[in-house]
Amino acid sequence: MHNSKRSDMKLFVVLFTLCLVPVLSGGARLFSIAVDGAAEPLNLNYVENPLPIALHMLAYMVFCVLGTLQIAPVFRWRHRGLHRQMGRMLIPVGCVAAIAGIWMTLMYPPVPSNGVTVGYVRIAFGAGMILCLVLGTAAVRRRDIPAHQIWMMRSYAIAMGASTQALVAIPWFVVIGQPQGAPWAFAMFVVWVFNLAVAEWFVKRPAHSGRAA
Repeated sequence: MHNSKRSDMKLFVVLFTLCLVPVLSGGARLFSIAVDGAAEPLNLNYVENPLPIALHMLAYMVFCVLGTLQIAPVFRWRHRGLHRQMGRMLIPVGCVAAIAGIWMTLMYPPVPSNGVTVGYVRIAFGAGMILCLVLGTAAVRRRDIPAHQIWMMRSYAIAMGASTQALVAIPWFVVIGQPQGAPWAFAMFVVWVFNLAVAEWFVKRPAHSGRAA
């Protein structure tokens, strides 16, 4: 049990650190907007219509940070009541994060360097996150806990895409330059698929399956 607690703590620290990357980046942009207004052309959309970005960032932060506790095995086993209560809150919060992200993609003019391809990828995975949350909710209502865990883990993996994409974007920017166009859209797609593959392994690995049973 002691080793399990330590594993939970390591998992929380790693995932929480990953969450901070886009949260701090988004917070810096919001601060820049508050201080400088529309000084930068890229900020103009957010100044004119700040609600989607604010909803997206706040919902993302709550969903990803508290989600690290939801997927930590020891926490889930020892605090089942709290796990259920947090789950009831996080499912609509996750939907808000995904819907706000899709809203921004559809309503804000695309960044010229990105084109429309990046938007297609974001919409596809945003819709996929909502679908995972709906299927995860349906699974727990019929008491299919293994299916519930898998669908919720998939939704969390999609939400964490912003974090892993940031880790890819930093070296990309240093080596190649500003991420843009179809190559960046493909990189985003690969990162989201990688996240989902890790989620599948985490849920279906023999050690997890045995403990869950």
